[in-house]
Amino acid sequence: MDGFPKQRGPVCLDCPQSRYPADCDAISVCQQDEVCYVEETFKLGDIFYRTSCLPNTDKRCVPPTYNPVEVGKRSDQRGTCFFCCPYDLCNTKCHPSSSSLLTTLPSTTPAPETHDFKGKTFFLMFMRNFEYGYLLQKLSVDVTLMATNAHIEVITRYNSTSKHLSGPAKHIEIDANMTMRENGKTGKGVILTSNTSMSATAFNFYQTGSGDGYRALPIEHLGDSYIVGTFRPNDKHSYERYGTSFAVGAPFVNTVVNITLSTSGVSVPGQYHREGDTITVVLDKLDTFYIETTTSIQDLTGTRIVSNKPVAVISGNVCSHEEGCNHLNEYLPPVSKWGSRFIVPPIMRSTSGIIRIVPSVNSTSVIVNSNTLNKTYTISTFIDIDTDPTQPYSISSDEHVLVLLFFNEIKVGMSVVPSINQFSNEPVLVTPPIFFYHGNTPSDNYIVVSIRTSDQSGLQIRSTNGTDLTRVGSVTFPGVDGEMFSFISVNYKQTCSVQHRENNVAFSVITYGFRSYETYAYPANLCL
Repeated sequence: MDGFPKQRGPVCLDCPQSRYPADCDAISVCQQDEVCYVEETFKLGDIFYRTSCLPNTDKRCVPPTYNPVEVGKRSDQRGTCFFCCPYDLCNTKCHPSSSSLLTTLPSTTPAPETHDFKGKTFFLMFMRNFEYGYLLQKLSVDVTLMATNAHIEVITRYNSTSKHLSGPAKHIEIDANMTMRENGKTGKGVILTSNTSMSATAFNFYQTGSGDGYRALPIEHLGDSYIVGTFRPNDKHSYERYGTSFAVGAPFVNTVVNITLSTSGVSVPGQYHREGDTITVVLDKLDTFYIETTTSIQDLTGTRIVSNKPVAVISGNVCSHEEGCNHLNEYLPPVSKWGSRFIVPPIMRSTSGIIRIVPSVNSTSVIVNSNTLNKTYTISTFIDIDTDPTQPYSISSDEHVLVLLFFNEIKVGMSVVPSINQFSNEPVLVTPPIFFYHGNTPSDNYIVVSIRTSDQSGLQIRSTNGTDLTRVGSVTFPGVDGEMFSFISVNYKQTCSVQHRENNVAFSVITYGFRSYETYAYPANLCL
């Protein structure tokens, strides 16, 4: 082809910044050792894309698990004709006998595959619970998978163990020494890998009655920009010495992390930090960096985390507000995955609740509606809204926000609320946690499904033997645009599935449960 070198890499789209990849009409000729890539970034409340060439990596035709995201690379060369892997931006039509380098350039950038919480590689962390005792601490991860057989590897800095499992759900114990117990940098990360797609839910329980769980994002969906969301600690009696907490984990080597604090009085080894200070730390693969405040008035909500490579972030507190003392933790989505339209479901058995809204930019306008509330807020740090947890709420904002739901029965539970555009159409497997203390008494477990009312007739919530679960609650409520949503609640005691007869119908699933001394909650699906 005239104007193109005979020996070259792919011809790629080349736009330094664009809100809409389809508008990119420039190309770049890459070197032979380069591939095409698309990078998604979040700036000033908006999503931008950058496309160009990226140096090749050692593993050919295998997309890496870090941003920028490679969307194609060369598999081999025959004569003067290149062959491409799926999702390459060029040379998808090339005959082995060709004497020239034929290029087919699509008019738009191929959209990345959307996935739920399912993946093959996860990064897990465990923050300090109410107390620590090696024999009293129970760390675990429950994996759910559709495959009949799976090879799973649990990797820490200290050892690596392999397991052969079969679905739909398996319980894996993690050594209690992997708990982060002191502020600062430690090597407490856990990487979980599998040869098949699965979901990973981590639990952290202390035997005297304190615990929570989170469903982890696959490593390929982690980001490099986060804002922390926690919940106020218990300030009653002897609990006032406990504060809020978060942790950052590095799946990759030489990860530079900048943490800008939202509160004063934060101490890391050898240093004392005030509000607005930035802590810079370099993390190696499997390193973690943990921060916990020491008083109930220090709230780490609003702390900003920016890194040069994707990281995992979990947040919560050691001893939550309200009655008793329950450990909270949640796996946070990166800011690029936040949303602006939400529908918050009702929670069975709950007696009180709080919705915490964290904005991505200052002066964000937020509208909150329920049967008893219709109010507009302007927020720059965060806002707590006292709620009636038996009724749903709709939330809309002019900038992307993070919505956290806290509800109280005997103790407080915590869950990220997915935005409406993060509803997923993929089948979901959920399984109740396993307890090894207090007589192994099982928890009282619930699922609440948020779905458009027009689609609810095809919703299927079933046990693994195919039996439909009895619905114990059903409520309808209009969303932000007046569209009606239904909220279906079921009680479950074993692994069960949630899916729709029509595979293009999207819905949201939050699972939660209660025991005498613990409350847990987490979103079970999320379209990323």
